Amino acid sequence: MKLSVEDCAVLGTVKETKEASDKEAIAAVLTEEGQSADAIAQAAGLPAGTVRVRLEVMFKDRLVERSGGGKRGNPHLWSKRIPHGNSSLGAETKSAEGRWTSEL
Repeated sequence: MKLSVEDCAVLGTVKETKEASDKEAIAAVLTEEGQSADAIAQAAGLPAGTVRVRLEVMFKDRLVERSGGGKRGNPHLWSKRIPHGNSSLGAETKSAEGRWTSEL
């Protein structure tokens, strides 16, 4: 094997690469039906805590949809973001409890 500077590409830090691969695994198992973070974690083969953190980031980046109150008995349910109409942009508002919600 021979390596040269010309053949090398910087892919980011180990942490950045891990975050990106986690997000890809999560995106691969998301469906149009809402799923709990635990169900997504099991399907993606990732720790539930990691999945929750990544889903929050993905939600803020408008990559996933979120419903539910995020409380016991009314957990957040996560699903694929589905563009509606001609625009994939929606309104995002902050509730009195400080939670962000997205409406399309």
